[in-house]
Amino acid sequence: MLVDSFAEKSYVKKENADESVRRETYQMVEGQSYGGVIRDSSLCEVAFIEVAEGLARELETRNYYPAQSKESGDFLLIVHRGITRIEADWDELFPVDDSEDAA
Repeated sequence: MLVDSFAEKSYVKKENADESVRRETYQMVEGQSYGGVIRDSSLCEVAFIEVAEGLARELETRNYYPAQSKESGDFLLIVHRGITRIEADWDELFPVDDSEDAA
């Protein structure tokens, strides 16, 4: 799983300066789903709720909790998910020794 996030500089400075543990709340919404180039269909069928539940468990360990209503919350998390394409290194996949290279 890859996670990318950002926060305003003023928030990061405030968090680092405050030594007390502060409980914060969030709203989580489904973003876009990106297909990709892959033949394993089981990876394409991960539902948003599965991703959201996994994130929620991790967020709770860091003192972030779901907001009690749609009108409240300290943060809005937009969860985009999908598959990225990684270019294969053909030399690594099919190593050639020197004797084959000369032939």
